[in-house]
Amino acid sequence: MLKNKVVLITGATSGIGEAAARLFASEGAKVVLSGRRTKLGETIAAQIRATGGTASYVRADISRESEVDSLVATVVESYGRLDAAFNNARVEARFKPLIDSVAANFDTVVAVNLRGTWLAMRAEARAMMAAGGAIVNTSSWLTTNGFARSSIDSAMKGGIDAMTRAAALELADANIRVNAIQRYGSPEEIAATAAWLCSDASSSITGQTIGVNGFRAEVRAS
Repeated sequence: MLKNKVVLITGATSGIGEAAARLFASEGAKVVLSGRRTKLGETIAAQIRATGGTASYVRADISRESEVDSLVATVVESYGRLDAAFNNARVEARFKPLIDSVAANFDTVVAVNLRGTWLAMRAEARAMMAAGGAIVNTSSWLTTNGFARSSIDSAMKGGIDAMTRAAALELADANIRVNAIQRYGSPEEIAATAAWLCSDASSSITGQTIGVNGFRAEVRAS
């Protein structure tokens, strides 16, 4: 499904990103993992190579503009192009009552999760303008389901959904598809959805937020 595609995955040193890196590589993609934890990233990339996959690790802080631009430039320099990207890097917001929330936490979450996703999309789109591609952003079910004490995370993920729709419209003529995933399923379930959205099998899908929420009681109750 992803054979020979060059794919960048941010937030790839654990959880959803790690599962995606392993799955994408098993599908034949040339995977570049990124994150801030160098030892973990290099270990995962080495394990993928040991099983016959193609993978490398590049450290980058997604909240820093220069590092994001350098990351995408390194991918293009190494492989000659960028076919797809899964923007999964994030920090977890601290769920607190609105009246007890701290503005510094809001600033940190927005800097990494929202601004970082925007920086990544911009750099990736620039690299894909000539030949097209696919971008997938990690969102959250909180954007459509209310949850007490989640004002920061809900606002940030709502922003990602809105950016996804706007970018999809803007980049359609360049044959660049942009979608998001509302996550609640297991890392492997979300990775499989990301792989599909990055592949030619979803060539007619853009500007969508796909829920991977299943039938879990917490989602139904909200």
